Amino acid sequence: MHSSNRILTIEWQEILDMRSNILTRPFDQDNDNYARFTAAILSHPEITSLSTKEVIEFMYAFYTNEMDMLVPALRTIRTLRPDMQDCIDCGYSLDPFASLINHSCAPNTMSNFEGKQPRFRAERDISAGEELTGIYTFKLDGVKRKEKLLKCWGFECSCQICEGKDIPKPLEASLLNHATDLVHEDDPQKLLAITLDPFGYHKSCKLALNDILESGASWGVFPMADLHLLVYSGYCRGLDRPNMLKTWLRFVYLVEPASRPRHPKDQCITHLKLLINPLNTSSAHDEYLPYPASVAKLTTNLWYHLRYKVLRDVQKCFGEDSEIARFQYRENEDVFGRNESLSRDSIAIQKRFRDKLGCDFIPISPTAEGRKAKEKFLRDMNELLAWAEVPPMTERELL
Repeated sequence: MHSSNRILTIEWQEILDMRSNILTRPFDQDNDNYARFTAAILSHPEITSLSTKEVIEFMYAFYTNEMDMLVPALRTIRTLRPDMQDCIDCGYSLDPFASLINHSCAPNTMSNFEGKQPRFRAERDISAGEELTGIYTFKLDGVKRKEKLLKCWGFECSCQICEGKDIPKPLEASLLNHATDLVHEDDPQKLLAITLDPFGYHKSCKLALNDILESGASWGVFPMADLHLLVYSGYCRGLDRPNMLKTWLRFVYLVEPASRPRHPKDQCITHLKLLINPLNTSSAHDEYLPYPASVAKLTTNLWYHLRYKVLRDVQKCFGEDSEIARFQYRENEDVFGRNESLSRDSIAIQKRFRDKLGCDFIPISPTAEGRKAKEKFLRDMNELLAWAEVPPMTERELL
């Protein structure tokens, strides 16, 4: 591509620079074999003028610097599927800037793609002069995370999370081994058994989760998050909406904040969508078990507030100009009005609800009515959390 002028000389040099010291690092044997196999195929002079050594170096550089091109999935906010993806993997990118970003299990940036363009957005406030970091692999299982970092990138992570200084105390061996077998199920025969008896598998997951909770373990301990997802999926399969909601309230407000590494913001938005879905008591979900009257009276107002929160969180996470933000605005235009109204005019939303939908939803805003709406939201949410046996949450934790 460089010889045919499809890559600028300066870009070619940046790619060459990625090869520095790459051969001194430990490397995954499978990728090493593939690199050498590729070099042998390309050794024909009509294919490339690069030497075998140069091809292997480029393959090494690619494997250690590639980025998955993760494009935010345009998923409806109304889906009940617990296995919906946060992003779609559309390919690989080799970006010189991205290759300079080192790994941290507590990163200060997150990355995604807008089409072919990589974007890096702050996960938190970043001080002047502070190094930008990203997370190379998000695995709550610390052993597997460290194994993958060593195997794929050739280094041992010694951060506080990986050293066990900023994570919950691990489960005792018997509980951990049993729970890990459930969430890391990869034996073909066992997978077939799960397929044939999904409700039995769900029961096993519930029992394992109850055993962990009764042991007094922290909400953030591995594999608490995975077990909650499996239990939620089982309740979803059984059309048990009340227990779906209870399970996911505990996940969003207890498990997610306590987990280390922290869940990326795009995953948190997906988790919030899964919390919204059981709150939808429209006729489309009449086959699901009903809520108690004390909960049913809260669902409509909270459903609208949390949908509104998703739209604002998507805007902050991906950018107002991103396709996922524009998609969410279009999908919810029938409820909240056009993008301009959502961003700047809460009074217009209030009027739209009264005129078009016949209800009195008032979005949270600096106005007097908006402050009352916030107080009601916080009160209703804590009432719902109490029903799910979740401790009261502060304004900061809920908003």
